[in-house]
Amino acid sequence: MNLIGTPYVLDEKEKQITTVLKEEDFDIMNIQLRAGEEVKEHHANANVLIVVRKGKVQFMVEGTEHIVTPENILHM
Repeated sequence: MNLIGTPYVLDEKEKQITTVLKEEDFDIMNIQLRAGEEVKEHHANANVLIVVRKGKVQFMVEGTEHIVTPENILHM
């Protein structure tokens, strides 16, 4: 069992992207963005789950817009 800390760091700096756990069959990333910041379009060669803890995030997936909030999860 692992309890993994993901402290809020945006008071100290802008965009935060870190790997918090790397396993043989998956990685867990912690991405923190301020309003208006973005992650450039890219491709992943694995399943991806997007969990938003605060606010909302707009994703474009294969030309379709998805709004992800703390009340849903995006699986790609």
